[in-house]
Amino acid sequence: MKIGLDFDGVIHNSAKLKSRVCEDLYGKQLPLENCDATKLNGVISLEHYRELQETVASSEKYAKFMEAIPEAIETIKKLIADGHNVSVVTARINNKLNIARTWLKEQGVEILFEGVGQDRSKKEKCEECDVYIDDTAKLLEDLNVKHKFLFSWPYNTDKEGFNRVNNWSEFYEEINKIGGTK
Repeated sequence: MKIGLDFDGVIHNSAKLKSRVCEDLYGKQLPLENCDATKLNGVISLEHYRELQETVASSEKYAKFMEAIPEAIETIKKLIADGHNVSVVTARINNKLNIARTWLKEQGVEILFEGVGQDRSKKEKCEECDVYIDDTAKLLEDLNVKHKFLFSWPYNTDKEGFNRVNNWSEFYEEINKIGGTK
């Protein structure tokens, strides 16, 4: 199967890094449930959130603090070993894309990265995917992918109508249910 993965919030724990960088830049705590532009609830302004996103994704200074979502790296390696064609489809482009690709390579995973740009549809890049997982419900809505999964976080619990997974073990189980190996 062809499996597409979002990067931030699915492979990389961007919410944790956003919280750290928010404290560094603005001296404010950004709880997990507020790590989405639609859920800021006055913690920081939308302008500051956009600056925060940019800093987290593009700063070499903060790249060294990037962490994987638990089990992400191991599960991606298992999916590849099972014969699946796995790629990343992300909003990141240019230097941000290179930072993500380099970081994942340092974790021992070399796969195709497709960047679409911030707030842009992933529809075209996911056309051939059998499965796609993202942490942003809005980006899943317009995809013509047979099996779409929403990676659950406190900031997306209000989104309904999606197949949810809470962790990478659950995602791997779902892959095995719908098609197992290649």
